Amino acid sequence: MNQAALQVDNNRLKNEVTYLKSQLELAQARLAVLTQKKFQKSSEQHVGQPEFDFDFNEAEVLADEAKAGIETDTQTIAAHTRTRTRSQPKLIPDHLPRVEVHHQCESRECPCCDSTMEISTPVVQEQLACLPSKYYVVKNVYEKLTCACKQQAPIEAKRPARAIAGSQVSELALATWIEQKYDQGLPLYRLEKIAKGVGVDVGRESIARWIIQVGQRYFQPLVNLMNDAVLSHDIIWIDETSIQVLREDNRAADTKSQLWIRRGGPPGQESIVIDYSPSRSTQTCQEYLAGFQGYLISDAYAAYMKLGSENKGITNVLCSDHARRKFKEAFETLGKKGA
Repeated sequence: MNQAALQVDNNRLKNEVTYLKSQLELAQARLAVLTQKKFQKSSEQHVGQPEFDFDFNEAEVLADEAKAGIETDTQTIAAHTRTRTRSQPKLIPDHLPRVEVHHQCESRECPCCDSTMEISTPVVQEQLACLPSKYYVVKNVYEKLTCACKQQAPIEAKRPARAIAGSQVSELALATWIEQKYDQGLPLYRLEKIAKGVGVDVGRESIARWIIQVGQRYFQPLVNLMNDAVLSHDIIWIDETSIQVLREDNRAADTKSQLWIRRGGPPGQESIVIDYSPSRSTQTCQEYLAGFQGYLISDAYAAYMKLGSENKGITNVLCSDHARRKFKEAFETLGKKGA
């Protein structure tokens, strides 16, 4: 074999090696992506969001973390190492009301000369205190007037309207249950347990019924206004996420339902509206965006893309956060040389 043939064969082998190396790197990158999706965390949580392994030992976990080095830190200086105690946050705020508890000495006689000692400036020490849910009864007393002429029927003071007509539950109790349920995340069975712990026999079914009635009568009109504001502006953000609902009529317990989230509205009047639907279909998407004209910010779900392609008044604007994921995968799977 002559020199020219050897050179050609050598170049061919070099190209083949280069190609095989590129395929190997591609296979390694794909394996790294699959390994990350399979064995690593897939949730995209915000920075600083706490994670707890168990709900029941939350107090122990937090206490151990605080004990593991939060009290002091160490500073290294050229000549020596100095330990500095960190300042603790102010536990007792100034705006809380004060309840004074006066403690008197056991005796005012001087142990030295038996004379009566004079009262001096007291020593004040404050402690933070709190009470569990406090139930009480609002006793409404309506004035009743009668006249000696006997011609006028008795006149009673006007009774204010109630949130639920004829109900024995005050508006304050309803507001407290709603705040505890949806702001503090307490389930209704715990609210029932708290009430029965102080001798109030109210069931979770009754609390649920009252919350639903308040939502239908007072919150739904507000949600309708928010929905109109979201659809009136020319920019709207939409996404859907799955949720599992137990004991839903004609559906298996493991069937996934959907929460549809929309955000939009005029500047300074933005609203976020969350709707529940058992369906993730294109028809459901069209119903939630009925009448909208403008820029639709979403992921590349087929329902959103179809809505934009079939409606000339809607322009699809794809989500940059979803696109970032692909760059993140590439960055984490490439070697230092490739990055």
